[in-house]
Amino acid sequence: HQFAKEFPVSAAYVGNSVRHLFYRLDYNVAPPGPGPFNPRRRYDSFGFDLNAYNQSNQSSTGYESMQLNAQKRFSKGLLFTSAFTWSKSYDFGGHNPMDMLNQDIDRAVQDSDRQFVFTASHVWELPIGPGKRWLNSGGPAKDGRGGWQISGIWTIESGLPFTPTLGYSA
Repeated sequence: HQFAKEFPVSAAYVGNSVRHLFYRLDYNVAPPGPGPFNPRRRYDSFGFDLNAYNQSNQSSTGYESMQLNAQKRFSKGLLFTSAFTWSKSYDFGGHNPMDMLNQDIDRAVQDSDRQFVFTASHVWELPIGPGKRWLNSGGPAKDGRGGWQISGIWTIESGLPFTPTLGYSA
């Protein structure tokens, strides 16, 4: 939509879904806990103390967002743009679920998710040089006085999600 000749705005929903991603399950993983590692394995009583992986394409991921954009098109030496995104990025874990008996707890916000992102930019053409308000007279330095701009980009984004983890080793 355009509120005036130089001020377009837009709103959009953007979504993406990916299915059948690689996922690896270890059916003989030892759950966290005290004591030696191998006796906690599911199949240790049968003398099987190695990993038993099932590798398949059963994971998924997705992204959903609302995106807003506003702009003041270049006129009278000024240009402004701004964009706001409110999004959620989630997945089902990449490898080895945290709990083999409850794999659904791995569905969560991705480590790289940024829920809010606001970006703004500007360009200001300085009013100096030929055809401008100041320093517009001729002379040998006329070519170096015009065409100067000041520009900038600002980005403000929410932080990354934090997930505590439990480290254990064999």
